[in-house]
Amino acid sequence: MNRKNMSDNVVEQTEKSLKKVTYPRGSVGKEYTTKVPIASKNQSIMVLKESLNEFASKSDSINYVYVLDENKKLIGVVSIKEILKDEKHQLIEEIMNKDVIFTHVQVGKKRAAHLAIKHGIKALPVLDEKDRFLGVLTSDKLLSILYKEHREDIYRSAGIVSIFGNILDQGIWYSFISRVPWILIGLFGGIFSAQVIQSFSDVLSGHIILAVFIPLIVYIGNAVGAQTQAFFVRDIAFNPKINVLLYFFKQLITASLIGLSASIVIWLLVTVFWKSSYIGFVIGLSALTAISASTFIAISIPYLFSIFKKDPATGSGPFATILQDLTSITVYFLLASALL
Repeated sequence: MNRKNMSDNVVEQTEKSLKKVTYPRGSVGKEYTTKVPIASKNQSIMVLKESLNEFASKSDSINYVYVLDENKKLIGVVSIKEILKDEKHQLIEEIMNKDVIFTHVQVGKKRAAHLAIKHGIKALPVLDEKDRFLGVLTSDKLLSILYKEHREDIYRSAGIVSIFGNILDQGIWYSFISRVPWILIGLFGGIFSAQVIQSFSDVLSGHIILAVFIPLIVYIGNAVGAQTQAFFVRDIAFNPKINVLLYFFKQLITASLIGLSASIVIWLLVTVFWKSSYIGFVIGLSALTAISASTFIAISIPYLFSIFKKDPATGSGPFATILQDLTSITVYFLLASALL
């Protein structure tokens, strides 16, 4: 490839491989740029140096030069720093890094951004399903993705999805459609929870103190579940090949220790203020069981999202919360019914 062809190919506009097809929402495919420097392994570093000005004027990212083979597959990468300090007029093949960190076009944006940060990469190469080079996620885009995704996680935890930026920039109907499904999920979940409580009316009538501790049981299960889920979503983003079974057992042990501590405190408080050591034991045991169940839900839902190629962070919204609520309430009354 001569100098003219190289400069012409700074932006390789191949119809099939580089045009923006319809990729899943939230995927890397919506964010990458094709305007990056590329080269072949047999080019000299001297020629690359002479072309840096052209690269800079035509590229969205000038941190690296990407080395492709004849099939447009990524075989190496050379940093601009390495190019500038080379004084031996070597070939690209001699100094390129062959151990390239990359992502695929259908991967979630957040996972890709964390991958780049983990490996200290300023721009992350993007490949298609046949491992052909498409472009890169630039450093500016990576930072933007992280900012938006972290904000989105916060909104999801409150049951708000797809409402970002200035609310005045979006239509009322769009805002309504984006938010109401999650509210309805919580609404039906709340109704079902009420049905569960009603089905144990006999237990409640015999031990009215149980009603006082319903909010506590629900809260403590949700609190530990939310912590666990936040950690798991973060960790699976950094390491998609994480040993889920080992991770689950470690989190379960941690959650059990937290639950045991909370149970002892609950037992002591009920014993002191309500003068009922046995009911304190039942409520404490319920809290321990609710925490363990919430830990399982907190890990299994994001993991299922990941298996089906969906963003695991989506599982951190009201869907997981209502499951944890239902589980905590059901466990609470089943234990109370069996032990009292």
